[in-house]
Amino acid sequence: MATFILEKETAITNGLQGLQSVGANNICEVCIASGGSCCNECPFLKDKVGCQQRNISCTAWLCGYLKYLLYELDLLTHWNVFWEQVPGQSYRMDFTPDQFPVELQLQIPELPQYAAYIAKDLQQLVRQRGGALIAFELRERLDRQIDRLDLYEPGSRSYKRVQKNIQKLAEPFSQFQQFVAAERLAKRL
Repeated sequence: MATFILEKETAITNGLQGLQSVGANNICEVCIASGGSCCNECPFLKDKVGCQQRNISCTAWLCGYLKYLLYELDLLTHWNVFWEQVPGQSYRMDFTPDQFPVELQLQIPELPQYAAYIAKDLQQLVRQRGGALIAFELRERLDRQIDRLDLYEPGSRSYKRVQKNIQKLAEPFSQFQQFVAAERLAKRL
């Protein structure tokens, strides 16, 4: 594979465009409105304005809902492999050089309708089961289970058990799952 030099700002822009391509803003809006934003207490977050200092680490990081979305769209591995090439990531800040070598470019297709379905399901869940706490708990549990997939060989019993756990946690996303099933049947996904 050929190596090329990527600029830090280009990586941030590509990451934000990738998230926008899958409609991440739909999910973020529900969490923010319910008081469960991932960015709460970040010193770079300005109330009613948003992030004041985009960086590599925050762009690369995915909450449990966005991980689940990319997992179901078979894009999570691509996302992770791209960001693993990027040096200097840390919690809510980064030490990434202005330029760095990469072998893989981030290429996320335009699929915003999928996140819209997760957002609808999430809104319904928040209304029915009591707000930000349930949203936070589910987001964290999805995050942990999806991360556990990396511990096991695909196809192994342990891997399949984790996949079942993810399916169980994702039961509230019925509209999303129906849409994904229909798209797979029509071979658009």
